[in-house]
Amino acid sequence: MIIDTEKIKALLEDESISAYRISKVSGVTAANIGKQRKLNDIDRIQLQTAVALSKAYEVLKGDKDNNKGFNLLSSPWIPVLTTEGTKEVSITDLFKNASEYRQLAGDSELQNLAVLRFLLAILQTVYQGRQPKTLINKGFNKSLFDYLAANESKFEFQGNNNFLNVDVDSFNSLVSDDDKIYPGKKTGTVAIRQIDRRISESKNSPALFSSRSEKYKDTATISELVRWLITYQGYAGVTDKVKLTKYRDNPISSGWLFKIDPVYIQGKNLFDTLVLNMVYDDKEQCPIWEWKLDDYINQLTIFPDNTAQLYTLPARLFHIEWIQGKPVIYAASLPAPIFSEGDYLDPFATSYNESKEGSKLKYKTLGDLEIKSFTFSETF
Repeated sequence: MIIDTEKIKALLEDESISAYRISKVSGVTAANIGKQRKLNDIDRIQLQTAVALSKAYEVLKGDKDNNKGFNLLSSPWIPVLTTEGTKEVSITDLFKNASEYRQLAGDSELQNLAVLRFLLAILQTVYQGRQPKTLINKGFNKSLFDYLAANESKFEFQGNNNFLNVDVDSFNSLVSDDDKIYPGKKTGTVAIRQIDRRISESKNSPALFSSRSEKYKDTATISELVRWLITYQGYAGVTDKVKLTKYRDNPISSGWLFKIDPVYIQGKNLFDTLVLNMVYDDKEQCPIWEWKLDDYINQLTIFPDNTAQLYTLPARLFHIEWIQGKPVIYAASLPAPIFSEGDYLDPFATSYNESKEGSKLKYKTLGDLEIKSFTFSETF
């Protein structure tokens, strides 16, 4: 279930619906509802209460907002650390005020890494062919915000063939007849508990020491869902069964970040972190949102030759159906691109040297679950 805090706020602010009526539907006491109305602080509401009120919204105010737009450029979804704590900001807000934020403050460090690369893909696209040092102490200029404005529709979460959510006809055209989506179909889906890497629980393998009880393992806010979908593209694993018909004989991708041993520079604030991790790349930048779906599908086994495309390399194709406020997430596995040692090296990837063969990519294994910390003596 998706917990949309805006819907909860709309329910509590609707004075035409009495606290008693909300209480009867949600099970939350009328006194507690009255208290929440006075506090008007949705961010501090308890998870159990939020779930109950979300369900009450669907009953009392209908399901009209399930297809309401959620644009990644203008809707807050990226948690950042400020001098006063954490808050969620939009992409546009983050770039405008990056120097005021200490760092990304998502649900896990794996998620922070995935979101950082997503943001860098935007910057690499806008500033392709430019030396990153030209941005230091200057801030992001008009060209970045002009690019975001011109591409606003491509960042609409419910948009037509959005890179996180393709339409059902497109999905069905790419999979076999047995895997096509039809009303009420339950197979071929991936649950929030599997996408949320704080839980990482499949349908057949319960996580005994999960961070959430069974009742709440499939709950998330809309911003959490977006963050974890982006993260899942890098850390999908190989449990999904549905394949694209075109690549049914190819091995599926576990996620590029799942394989490499990544390292990046942490600056004194988020602006510095973004700039210090940009690289000079004069090739044409092709992030996933700039491709037409069919063109992108046709080149999936070719390893990217540019930074922005590599940073947005997906492992899954998603289609999301909304049923009474709950997302049903259908997923099709994408093939892993064929990487050879002569291909473009990921700037985040750790490499090691071989005396005869030169620098080679270091792949991560399950035995490498450690955090490496590096201190840089010089700041910018």
